[in-house]
Amino acid sequence: NITAVLREDMLLPRLNKIHQYLWWCSKMRQAPALHEKLMEKHEIVVTEQADLHLVCPTGRIFIKPLPMYLLRHQLWISHICANAQLYECCTGFLLSYAWRIRHENDLVIAIDHGLLPKWLTWKAWVVFVSSFLGYLEANGGHSKFVNKRYQYGELKLTRLNVVYRYAPEVPGLKGYISGYGQASMFFKRNFAWMGLGFLYLVAILTAMQVGLAAAPLRDNANFNWASYVFAVFCILLPVTIVAVHFLRHVAGLIW
Repeated sequence: NITAVLREDMLLPRLNKIHQYLWWCSKMRQAPALHEKLMEKHEIVVTEQADLHLVCPTGRIFIKPLPMYLLRHQLWISHICANAQLYECCTGFLLSYAWRIRHENDLVIAIDHGLLPKWLTWKAWVVFVSSFLGYLEANGGHSKFVNKRYQYGELKLTRLNVVYRYAPEVPGLKGYISGYGQASMFFKRNFAWMGLGFLYLVAILTAMQVGLAAAPLRDNANFNWASYVFAVFCILLPVTIVAVHFLRHVAGLIW
């Protein structure tokens, strides 16, 4: 059943349930071009799930490769156009690629990441997208023909998780994708400065230890007290900094 396979591949039941909250999960109506994501140092992660397409964990973006059947006009006539839900999802998906591939370099990036076939040329892509967008404009604009999810561009995973945990439409505490690498990304991005600070504190503590072993300082009450206070400070400081920075990081992602 070709239609059933297409529906399984392209429909978005999970996002349709929470459409009224998607405005909070997205900062923009259109997704930026691919080269802009690389400029922002985002990693492109290939996914085969349509409901993860243009979902953004920290420092990453999920993108579903363009199915070749969407480039076959006959398949649209025989199976897609006759099914309203499928038609809206396929049209919206194509629109998301029209947003993404706006320059020749975007096409090169998409091909290099396996999102588009190697045989596709820039000239052919321009002709295809121009025809597609012209059809939408001639028939009332894209909002009339696309699934509501594609009224938005990228969706932040942290906010999707919050919606999926607390929205009454989807009761439960599982989240959209629970525990996807947020903490690991934080430590990956901040390991350098944390390591440098740790080495600095170790150097000071080592110097104090040497000072306490020397006769002139061993019996100095002020130096002993300062060493004690600084030792406690060094124990608490890294834990406090990491905790505060992590909480600010998470709060910034959510809000």
